[in-house]
Amino acid sequence: DCVNANGGINGRPIEYLVEDDQWNPEVAAQVATKLVKDEEVVALVGNASFVAMGVNAKLYEEQGVMAMASGCAVAECFESKNIVS
Repeated sequence: DCVNANGGINGRPIEYLVEDDQWNPEVAAQVATKLVKDEEVVALVGNASFVAMGVNAKLYEEQGVMAMASGCAVAECFESKNIVS
């Protein structure tokens, strides 16, 4: 709220969206595509889905989106330049 009250980040307000991938690879891909391509997010914060990291690492890199995971234990978390834990 404080950041948004002061103009957001580079003039853009922060908007929090919550999605559940149900630990299902197909749903994880659909949710990521919705957020990245339809909602045009620039970052994902707080992701804790191991499924999503493995399924979506390539999408995040291709679209230039950062995923800042709250927990990570799959190879993609450490090998992708667009995923940080």
